[in-house]
Order: sequence, then C-alpha cells, then structure tokens
Amino acid sequence: MDFRILSSFGINSINKSKFQPLKGHNVTFVGQNADDRVEINSGGKYLSESSIRQMIQNNPKIQEIIGDVNPNLELNLDGLAKIQQGHSSDMKRISSQIIDNLPQSMQSNINKEAIFEAATLHDIGKVLIPSEILNKPGKLTNQEHVIMEKHSTLGYELLKNTNVDEYVKKLVKYHHQNANLTGYPKIDDEFEPDINLQILSLADTYSALTEKRPYKEALSPKQALTIIYHQKIKSGEIHPFIFNALIKSVNQVPAFSNIN
Repeated sequence: MDFRILSSFGINSINKSKFQPLKGHNVTFVGQNADDRVEINSGGKYLSESSIRQMIQNNPKIQEIIGDVNPNLELNLDGLAKIQQGHSSDMKRISSQIIDNLPQSMQSNINKEAIFEAATLHDIGKVLIPSEILNKPGKLTNQEHVIMEKHSTLGYELLKNTNVDEYVKKLVKYHHQNANLTGYPKIDDEFEPDINLQILSLADTYSALTEKRPYKEALSPKQALTIIYHQKIKSGEIHPFIFNALIKSVNQVPAFSNIN
C-alpha cells in the first residue's frame, strides 16, 4: 500500500499495527454469513408516504421513541425528499468511489449492494424528526441533539418488519456508531464496525460536510478531509486505507501537501 498520500495527513505517526488486521475485515455483524447477498433493491419503494405509514402501523415502538416530540407522528416528507435527492444519492456515488480505490484484497470483503441500499435508507428515520429541528438554521440545543440522534434508531424500527435485509437494517441503525463506541445509538451484542459500516459512515460524513445545509455552508473537499482526518482517522474510527481511498476518489492529492 502506498502511504505517500496518507503521510501528508500525518498518518505515519499512527501506530498502523492497531489496524492489522482491519477490524471487521474478516468479520461481520454477528449472524451474517460470508456468503449472504443482499437482494438488489434501491430501497426506494419504502420511502413513499403510504409505505412509511404502513411501517409505523406495523411497529408500535415507534410511537414510544418519538412520542414526546411528534405525538401525532406527522411525516416530514419534504425533508426526506430533499435528503434523497441530494445526500443519499451523493453517498452512493462516494461509497462507490471509495470501493473502487480500495486494495483488491479489501474489495473482496465488501457487500456493495448492502452499502448502496443502506445509503438509500439510512436517513429514513428523519421523516419523523420535526422540520423545525431537522432544518433549524442555527445550532441545536442539547435536547434537540438528543431528538435528532433518534433518527437512526427510528430508521431501523421503521424497516424492522419489512423485507429489507437484516444486515442492511443494522447498517441503517449504526451508521453513526464506530469502533470506539463514541457514536449512537447504544450498541447491542450484534454490533460490529466492519468494513461496510466504515465505508458507509465515511461517505455519510464526507457528503454532509461538503454539501450546503440550512445551518452551514458547504466545505471544500480539502476542508472536509482535514476535519475527517482529525476527528475520525487519528482516533481510529475509520481505517486509514479507507480514508486513503476517499482521498484518491476526490482527486485532490496535490492540494494536500501543505496540510498539517
């Protein structure tokens, strides 16, 4: 592996032995067989109003999770539509580029179909987050953060009784969790931050940083990668090979030589 790209971020100062073997490289979520294959499905059929209302009806636990802030279970369909048109499709593109730039030995352990379907569905839970929180132009309060963080659990519960593959459901549930367990929601015995989850999480973060949102301007690729390096790579949340693949995919290598 060529570490010249990573060295401009100081990767050589990281004890790379902690990443050997890649956590999750040869393991997956408990219960998933190596030969499992996710049915090729964009996941789009689960995003209609009728489908979402049916999913809510099929799982009373959703009312418990969001009851205090959305007692009537009103759907933020406009917010979900905007996510699907921009962020989710962007995540698929970024994930695909990361995969294409990974070493061949790592690509053989990737479940691309699962990543793509999870990218489509990962933020479906935000349909139950009130618009005044989801699209708030300023900083969220602590309580609003707690509510916003419910979206990944809500996404899992919405999909729980559907035909979506169980592994995809877990990717949706844990796309904000990591190997250091500093994310959300709280883990269960089946949690494993494998290579697919790391790719999905990295694509999610990079897309979020580089797109304009009501509360922030879009960051440049260089700015986004610098933040990701300091927040996720140095801490060991994402394997440096996966980060290296992202750097290659955005074709910004020459611009990184002056990053400390």
